[in-house]
Amino acid sequence: MGEEIEQVLLEDIEKVWLNLPCRRKRTALWEKNQCGTLRKFREFLSQNHPSVQTLGQVTPRIAQHWLRHLNEVGYAAATYNDKFHLLKRLFERVGIQNGIGNRYAKDADRRGGTKRNAERCPALVARTRQ
Repeated sequence: MGEEIEQVLLEDIEKVWLNLPCRRKRTALWEKNQCGTLRKFREFLSQNHPSVQTLGQVTPRIAQHWLRHLNEVGYAAATYNDKFHLLKRLFERVGIQNGIGNRYAKDADRRGGTKRNAERCPALVARTRQ
């Protein structure tokens, strides 16, 4: 039969992100900033959605809640987009590498993504319209 699906615990998302392959050498500042964003996302989830323990449990509604929170805090548009794209990439790359699907994924890749790829990408691929 197939392999058992490994779920990524929220407490491990920074380590998982750092262990994903990267085309370019990462700088210490880049790693610090990316891990800081992931840590804040994890902390937001533990405060506002304590039942969520794994990445596979994050739904579009939960992700949108965090993105609305970023808006309320007052991040600049470029910073907001950086944080959004980091999470989107994390979900896509972990989903593909670990075989983690998410029943909430939608075909949201405008740059030629296939339905098959979208089905394998968790929550943040969904639209973030309010």
